[in-house]
Amino acid sequence: MTKLPASGALRFANDYPAIWETYTALGKSVSVAGDIDARTRRLLKIALAVGANSEGAVHSHVRRAREEGISDADVRQVVLLAITTLGFPAAMAAYSWVNDILISPADSRTLDERRAWHAIGHRAGLVTPHLTDSRHWPALTGQGTVMITRARTSPCSR
Repeated sequence: MTKLPASGALRFANDYPAIWETYTALGKSVSVAGDIDARTRRLLKIALAVGANSEGAVHSHVRRAREEGISDADVRQVVLLAITTLGFPAAMAAYSWVNDILISPADSRTLDERRAWHAIGHRAGLVTPHLTDSRHWPALTGQGTVMITRARTSPCSR
């Protein structure tokens, strides 16, 4: 059986092993059905997960991208491409999900710094509902300041 992180998928695989094996066999079959290389397939899987607004799938495919040696910059570019297709709020949700995996807790700002950035965004009318969830505060680091600066010229809806 495929090794999975502790997640809903792992619980499903344990509860329904025959269905899981059939599902993974389908995934393997479609992966080799064309000429797209493995790296491009992984980036496409991230893009599809972002487009489907599936936080769990984004986490899973970003984890796998890391294991396969795909750079953080390439993974983040997938999210940047989503801005003009899916809209800024949807892309920022995906940005936070990607950063859940790419940013280690040691890289995150202190809780006070995250709260300060959140307050700035809220006062400026830039904080969308997904960013008010404290699970996504670590995403407001580093490039998060760029996000807020750019958002001022093109505010997103609340």
